[in-house]
Amino acid sequence: MPRMPCILPPNTSRFGPINETLALGLAIQYRDLAHAAMCLADRADPTLECLSYTPDIHDDDVVGLTPTSMAALVDSTRGELLFLPLLLNRGGNINQVDSRGRTLLHFAWHHVVARYLLEHGAPVPEGLRAQLLDALGKLAGTKVFGANATPGHLDVDGTPIPLVMALRGKNYPWFERCLRPVPDALVAHVVSPGVVADMAALGYEHADTVRPSSASGTPPLIARFDATVEIVHALRERDSARVHGLLKLGAMEAGRFFSCGKNPGDPYEDWSGADALGLAAILDSRAGDVHLMPLFEGFADFHAEHSDVGESLLHLADSPWVCTWLLAHGLSPDAKDCEGETPDEKLSPAPRAIIERWWLNQALPQGQGEGRGRARL
Repeated sequence: MPRMPCILPPNTSRFGPINETLALGLAIQYRDLAHAAMCLADRADPTLECLSYTPDIHDDDVVGLTPTSMAALVDSTRGELLFLPLLLNRGGNINQVDSRGRTLLHFAWHHVVARYLLEHGAPVPEGLRAQLLDALGKLAGTKVFGANATPGHLDVDGTPIPLVMALRGKNYPWFERCLRPVPDALVAHVVSPGVVADMAALGYEHADTVRPSSASGTPPLIARFDATVEIVHALRERDSARVHGLLKLGAMEAGRFFSCGKNPGDPYEDWSGADALGLAAILDSRAGDVHLMPLFEGFADFHAEHSDVGESLLHLADSPWVCTWLLAHGLSPDAKDCEGETPDEKLSPAPRAIIERWWLNQALPQGQGEGRGRARL
């Protein structure tokens, strides 16, 4: 007899305080802990299915989300653990099953979120929890299950949790691992001050002192951060000390690409991918000075590609001051991106004029051009 799919009965809400719950969803997306806590105190229902979200790594909306499942999904796509513990401490249910049969583990697309849920009691069939926790400690690409195995609880479409998909030994890009964890003792020094203050006000515990427990009860209110993710917030806030601290933790070593559009604070902006140094070039260009990029000296190769479409820093330096600084430090203006375009073909008129002047200087007899002999990065 074929095995029947292991689908749990739903226990979420379909009706409730919609406006307060929608506001809670926005607070999660905007990374506003204080406002999220305010919404929860103002009748927002963490079990109400009324939200949708489009992760950076996914082309389609994920619909029918409760605030708790959105918190798991948003934390996963950001590579941190921050909002899910808050929701589970303010009325969320770690045993949540929505109308599509999805448990919170179906939204745990990241190592740190999946481990938190497994360690603190998210529902899995008997005997599977220890196997999954053991697999989380192994290298990426480790094969634990067969190619078509579906252990664990399935949703109504027969889909297993992302962790199981990742443990089939195939390339499953929607499950990520923590790349450069921020030690608990350094959180106050490298995480956004506003987030640190909100965590203290809301009673977050020190993550490294909490012991795992799969027993029933409220999961601990803790947070975990990744240096390769947190650096984007430090760059946007132009906080040199935090950027330097995160670079020392290895924030540039993983090659992670970030979103960087016209308004980095707006999660609805259409963005393109750049790594941390590429984002520094973009933000320095917007500010019209060279403040962030020099912090990366000794931590990154300035001459490498710094976006997911093969752009150099000069492609991203849409400012005459930033363009001048990069040229003076030896970057080549004839580097091409994946579409075969050079920086001067993509930049606005002012930085393009800087590159044209640079080419004219190169054509002059040796010793007569401006800025020759500058230090190379």
